[in-house]
Amino acid sequence: MKSGLTLEARGEGGGAWAKPASEASADASCPHPAERTNADRLRTCEAETSERWLRFECGRVVKVAKRNGGRPVEPLDRVNGVKWFLVVRMSAGVAGKGRGVAWCRVEWRVRELLRNPWCYGWLMIIGSKHAEYGPHLAEWSRARDVLAGEDAVKAAGDKYLPRLDSQSNEEYGAYKERASFLGATSHTLEEYLDLVFRRAPATKLEACTKGLQAFVADCDLWGMDFGRYARRIVGEVLSVGRAGSLVLWDSAGVRPWVSSWRAEDVLDWELQRVGERSTLVRVVLQDGERLRALRVDDGACVQDFWVKSDGQWSLVESAGLRRGDAPIGFIPFVFHGPKHSRPEPDRLPLGDIITANLDHYRLDADYKHGLHFAALPTAWVTGFDKASPLRIGSSAAWVSDIPGASAGFLEFTGAGLAYIERAMERIERRMALLGARMLEAPGSGGNDGGQQAQLCGLGSVVSSLNQSLTRVLQIARWWIDGTEPDGAGQVSFAMNTDLASRAISADQLSAAVVAWKAGAMSRESLLDLLKRGEVLPDGRTVAQERALIHRVSGGSAG
Repeated sequence: MKSGLTLEARGEGGGAWAKPASEASADASCPHPAERTNADRLRTCEAETSERWLRFECGRVVKVAKRNGGRPVEPLDRVNGVKWFLVVRMSAGVAGKGRGVAWCRVEWRVRELLRNPWCYGWLMIIGSKHAEYGPHLAEWSRARDVLAGEDAVKAAGDKYLPRLDSQSNEEYGAYKERASFLGATSHTLEEYLDLVFRRAPATKLEACTKGLQAFVADCDLWGMDFGRYARRIVGEVLSVGRAGSLVLWDSAGVRPWVSSWRAEDVLDWELQRVGERSTLVRVVLQDGERLRALRVDDGACVQDFWVKSDGQWSLVESAGLRRGDAPIGFIPFVFHGPKHSRPEPDRLPLGDIITANLDHYRLDADYKHGLHFAALPTAWVTGFDKASPLRIGSSAAWVSDIPGASAGFLEFTGAGLAYIERAMERIERRMALLGARMLEAPGSGGNDGGQQAQLCGLGSVVSSLNQSLTRVLQIARWWIDGTEPDGAGQVSFAMNTDLASRAISADQLSAAVVAWKAGAMSRESLLDLLKRGEVLPDGRTVAQERALIHRVSGGSAG
């Protein structure tokens, strides 16, 4: 008898593994009872007759990967801190037989599926998140709120501005509204972006087809050129320390296109050691209300789409990615980070400025709160008739017939508010210092410091992103003509990393020309100085300028 079996695993947090298994026989040979008793993967069993489910509670959970090269699958007790249950759904005929021989056969069949990679194929956790996702989510959310500005920070309430003791809701609302949020972090980010893109990025497309040139001119099918796409990626990485790019083929337009993914949208990922390098074999993305999962199965990349209904994830679409008639053997997804292009989240480049910015906000709230209650003079009187109204102003005088009557104003004296004010000024100077340090190149005391070591903090981030964005161009070219993405020197993308230089002054330019005429400087050095000093037009290289000089001098001689 044949029975359709579906392997799933359900966790306490609502996530699910799922694999539609091929038609499997429930009449497989039943193992010896002793072997079944010693099965460490199937410890307890219970029937859920309403849905005809048999649930096997796993003391050890199968790892989410296929066996590779005959190596056994590593067991795990918990995945991301969630206890998982292996579930087998059977047809009505088998489930109706109860816990007799059919139970033994089903248990044996499940063990066979788990043990044999040709049977069970792949298992995948749907709805769960990577172990490193949760610890970084709070700082990503904090960075988003700070960069969004005052409205977003105040909307978070006591998340960033704790209540004072015994404050009512109305008092806390007034306390929060009086505070001002200084948008230092967002201003710093915009200054960095303007500094990086002060010069147009250099895109190298050697012997490339028009298809790649069209991709650079419109990379996302919405009219965005690759330079503006790079600015978006740089902004994301500077903001939250991470971003992603997915390069796919648009069959309708017959060309590649790229989509950007925020750090919060990359829910899960998995690397696998292949030879001497680690390769991405699985990534799960939050694509609106659905999940987009890409995985490498049997050397081919498969893209799945999952939707959630009644608390359960269901597979609605699954298709292998192909280039022409051949399946692709890698996931065309690129991670972008401030120091590397690996999946692991990195530290936020603006993290210290964000922390100082929130400290300044809390101090400003206390300062405005103190001013509201202490800086406004309060009138006081003694010896006046309580029934008579007292008006304050130049047109009114307070007169009393009671001997000893007096009046005055209560006014704050002391240095309490001055301390808060000076603390705010120190934080403002600290934020300016932190922003400036990102533009300072490290000391060159050692002799082994290469070009990367001489870059400033922001320059190092840009250098890392140059490599990952070049990878995006390489994958786009691979989609077009099949050139291996790992080929060196074929295509490249380079943003400005010389962030400390400024436009050359007239006196410096005159001195450089005099030095060149006197033979103290070569023409190449002069042209390089003009390039770094932003005298040459944007986008023109030193070689192009040299060719123009030779062309003009040759024409004059003729």
